[in-house]
Amino acid sequence: MTDLGSLPVMRRVAKYLLTAQRDDSGLVVVTPRQAELASRLGAARQSVNQALATLTQRGIVAPIGRGEYEVRDRAALVALARGGPAPGPGSRARGVVGSARAPDP
Repeated sequence: MTDLGSLPVMRRVAKYLLTAQRDDSGLVVVTPRQAELASRLGAARQSVNQALATLTQRGIVAPIGRGEYEVRDRAALVALARGGPAPGPGSRARGVVGSARAPDP
């Protein structure tokens, strides 16, 4: 994995989830606890928790057990990992929902 410390937390989490996929099934097991994962990603635990919650709310991943997620929208996760907004209803033309660039409705 590249040095993720300079990337936004959402992007770091997306990259981690993509590299942690077991196979083409979309299953991702986050083996370390969130605090350990946050430390590995160079982020606060709360930020990692919020990123995972946002990915879940947007339907990009779905929790299927403790520390287990299923990637439901790989294209959106790849877009986020590359630094762009995820395609679909959770994104806006000028930025990801909740970002400084996204206008309020």
